[in-house]
Amino acid sequence: MGVRDPSQSGGAALFRARSLSKGEGPPECGPRAGTVWPGSPTRVRGSETSPTPAVAPPAAGWAVLLAAGANVVGAWFATLFAYWNGHYFVPGAAFALGLGTVLLIPLILIALARIEEIAAIAFGRKPLRLIDAPPLAPDGHTPKVSIHIPAYREPPEMLKQTLDAVARLEYPNFECVVVINNTPDPAYWVPVEEHCRALGERFKFVRIDELKGFKAGALRLAQVHTAADAEIIAVIDADYVVHPDWLRDLVPQFADPHVGLVQAPQDHRDGARSLMHHAMNGEYAGFFDIGMVQRNEANAIIVHGTMCLIRRSALEQAGGWSSDTICEDTDLGLTLLEHGWHAHYTNRRYGHGLLPDSFDAYKKQRHRWAYGGFQILKKHWRRFLPGASRLTREQKREFALGWLNWLGAESIGVAVALLNIVWVPVVAFLDIAVPDRILTIPIVASFAVSIVHFLALYRLRVRAGKGQLLGAVFAAMSVQWTVARAVSHGLIKDHLPFVRTSKGGLRKSADFHAFWEAVLAALLIVGAVTLYVTNINSVREINIFAVVLVVQSLPFIAAVALAAIERSPLNDFATWRTLEARFVELLPKRTPAIAKVAAPAPAPERELVP
Repeated sequence: MGVRDPSQSGGAALFRARSLSKGEGPPECGPRAGTVWPGSPTRVRGSETSPTPAVAPPAAGWAVLLAAGANVVGAWFATLFAYWNGHYFVPGAAFALGLGTVLLIPLILIALARIEEIAAIAFGRKPLRLIDAPPLAPDGHTPKVSIHIPAYREPPEMLKQTLDAVARLEYPNFECVVVINNTPDPAYWVPVEEHCRALGERFKFVRIDELKGFKAGALRLAQVHTAADAEIIAVIDADYVVHPDWLRDLVPQFADPHVGLVQAPQDHRDGARSLMHHAMNGEYAGFFDIGMVQRNEANAIIVHGTMCLIRRSALEQAGGWSSDTICEDTDLGLTLLEHGWHAHYTNRRYGHGLLPDSFDAYKKQRHRWAYGGFQILKKHWRRFLPGASRLTREQKREFALGWLNWLGAESIGVAVALLNIVWVPVVAFLDIAVPDRILTIPIVASFAVSIVHFLALYRLRVRAGKGQLLGAVFAAMSVQWTVARAVSHGLIKDHLPFVRTSKGGLRKSADFHAFWEAVLAALLIVGAVTLYVTNINSVREINIFAVVLVVQSLPFIAAVALAAIERSPLNDFATWRTLEARFVELLPKRTPAIAKVAAPAPAPERELVP
């Protein structure tokens, strides 16, 4: 992180970034680059830490699954090479084959990474670094925690509920700093100020207008008002209701001097608000119960701001909250890891917030995350070079695959879909042969791996019913276009404004928020039908190409479906209950049979029941 303009922190630069080349970080006894640190044991006594455990040999199922995936990919490469050597190409076909191969290679790498993750979770060892029980703290070890809550135009009643939950924390040594920035309307901040005063001296209220730096600027200002003796900084969003045991359970992790950050998952208390919100909540859960748990094994979690605890000295060493990306939390978390600090994760829920108000807000939030992720990639890639930071090989691998899996998969998927739309009239009307099945079958196979990966890992790790699981699939697919747009914006624009996610206001919009997804879905379906109708010679490759177009339309159809459901009565659970009741009423009446079954049966007959 570079040195920031003092104006970004409300008049005073809080921290100055330090050089990573000096190897600054936690105490010298900490791990060096290249060492795998599995983390402190789940139960810590004083500053005691456990040695690195031996890595268990892979199970047979793990080896078989990885070997099968590698052999399939090897066969594809061999077929591609043979096809190139054994065919005569016109320029158009050669161009399509070359470009298609370049785009398919990342998709194949992503598919292999997903197969590996399935194997690791289904057949590998249980997580070793996950905080699954409160550690034992040294007697009397209760370092002071300063809880920071940034707020911008938040509903006062929602924020008061958050403050009341903080007041109920079962931890003796904390303060709470509320920063309301760029909110001139007294209706938003006066009730909050009065509520802080009523809660007592632990609660500090800070208000400022024309603050620069978005959320990071508010967090920097909170640092100015933090008590001098506070050792831990906690951050929660204005909509979060924390559990009383949050600090009591997690602060003892900092008894280990190498721990710089402890992260708890996000969760939401309004998932039953509508069918769409139920689906969104299920989609979020996958990240916190699958991806974060696995990344935690390599000390490579993604910091997501709310529900995180940060050692104050680590925060200062990393240069504080930076405003040069719009994902200041993830940026800071990666910087801490680059300095050699350890981060710990628990998937136990210690707080619940609110979901985005609408599908549009959900998309805007995902756009911000993806664009911010691309900014972080551009900012930090040099620190992944040998000797440039204290990141281990495993940490670099997790972040590289994470960026490829998330930003790359969605962007490449959209790029391939757009190119295939352009290619349809060439195949259908100009008699130029479609690229062989070596370019089409991998797209279908990659999509199939993604679906299996999603369903299998949800069944293994996420507590979700079948209905919510199906909704989560739709929600996850629906943001493909959004993520691809964010990546394209990251390629051409260095800075976009921070867009606040609308929550807690029950805001409804009459607009349809999946217009471009609807256009792309229609073009892909029309293209598939056109290819099938014009394929009078029943060329197999053309029919496969048509199937590929249908598969590529599914993410866009998912976005259209969610946007349409949001505007319809089907988004209300009451509608489904009414439909269910009417369906039951239409069933044939079988009262006598039901009564006969319900009546007590004679003893001899009961003995015949299996």
